[in-house]
Amino acid sequence: MAVYPIQIEAILLQIGGVWQNPGTAFTLNGNIITTTEAPTTGESFHGVVLGSGLNIGTPSDGTVTGAKLAADAVSANTKLASGVVTTHALAASAVTTAKLADSNVTTAKLADSNVTTAKLADSNVTTAKLASDAVTTAKITDANVTTAKLASDAVTTAKLADSSITTAKITDANITTAKLADSSITTAKLADVSVTAVKIVVPLFQCQLAGPQGTILTLSRFGGSFIFINGQNWQISSSGPTISTSGSALSDSFYIYAYISGGAVTLEKSTTAYATDSTYGHKIKSGDPTRTLVGLARIREDSLDWGDSVTRRFIRSYYNDPGITISNYFNANRSTSTIGYVEINSEVRCQGMFWEGEVVAATANFPVSHSIVNNVILQSIGIDGASPQETMSMQHTIVVSGGNTTTLSNTLYRIIPSEGYHYFTVLGLVYAGTGSWELDGTYTGRRGTLSVIVPPKTVPSAR
Repeated sequence: MAVYPIQIEAILLQIGGVWQNPGTAFTLNGNIITTTEAPTTGESFHGVVLGSGLNIGTPSDGTVTGAKLAADAVSANTKLASGVVTTHALAASAVTTAKLADSNVTTAKLADSNVTTAKLADSNVTTAKLASDAVTTAKITDANVTTAKLASDAVTTAKLADSSITTAKITDANITTAKLADSSITTAKLADVSVTAVKIVVPLFQCQLAGPQGTILTLSRFGGSFIFINGQNWQISSSGPTISTSGSALSDSFYIYAYISGGAVTLEKSTTAYATDSTYGHKIKSGDPTRTLVGLARIREDSLDWGDSVTRRFIRSYYNDPGITISNYFNANRSTSTIGYVEINSEVRCQGMFWEGEVVAATANFPVSHSIVNNVILQSIGIDGASPQETMSMQHTIVVSGGNTTTLSNTLYRIIPSEGYHYFTVLGLVYAGTGSWELDGTYTGRRGTLSVIVPPKTVPSAR
């Protein structure tokens, strides 16, 4: 029987009485010993095997049980033949998530209909997972397309079925002016008797800028209670809105405008001129249709009050203006020795606020005398200075005896050249000596007067 040494060191080999070194003098391959050098013919040979391996051959079928296998003896790479791990070899629940290689569960590995709703985690079906056109009408549960599901601007005209927008679908008060196309409201669209007097906007200006109470100016009702502001008639309160001189300076002039604040008619003073509204034709603050012009006003030169007295008319209403009358006189005898027209004295001025284009009638009637017998006195009326206004005036040249008194009279009709503040005054001239404007003259109670009259302004209170 062949002997198979366990290892080369288990062989004691002597040739010619000399012990041979294992691995150097000889090698072992199974049960064959090969010497490094061939022995000499006739040399003695002696060998001893210390133990030997037993070749049991291939185990019989069914003889290698699980108990005969050492722990970890069956490795994945070398001990398992391809295809030997079949379904029945896998324990129940043995294939866990950790046992699956990344990306190894492909579509082909999934049995038909095996991915059920229960297998999908919440929120795991994202938009990217849906094939184009995959969500059809049949896939949407009834009533599940809510307002929240619609993207902004998603419902376009093309998405609305014909005749789908019924009256019931329109929220009350949602059809605003902005939603109506120009010229869309035709006669046929108006119900019978639907256009009442209330629906017809007639601009109303039932107001008057009234005389002041010291520092306060009031817009009062006049012939009604409405004023047209920014395309709408607004009711003026019974007490009327007011404006004060607060924040102003002496001799400041203003346009007075009405506007709406908090639903109420309110006044504003401004130096901004007015313009004509391109839509309705009334006067508004230039560049601001929310302000309707209601008047002119000026603060006195000697106190922070709105000026309105017999010698100064500084409050003018644009609507329902009653006109003005201004008069003044000298407080003492006044005189001039100047050759050339001069203002006799500023105390006689008639001051006022005037609308552009108004016709003014001014008259001057004063008793005068001269210091030299048979000499000349001339009298005229000046506007805003000492230039005599001769057009359409009656200018007198008078010869008087020294010490005697006579009366000079002038009448002037003039269209106001520019809007705002103006004054009228008495001018005088002599060629020699001194001319005097007498307070009383030779007759008791006789006093000269400068008067300015403007007729009522004819701007209608309704248009």
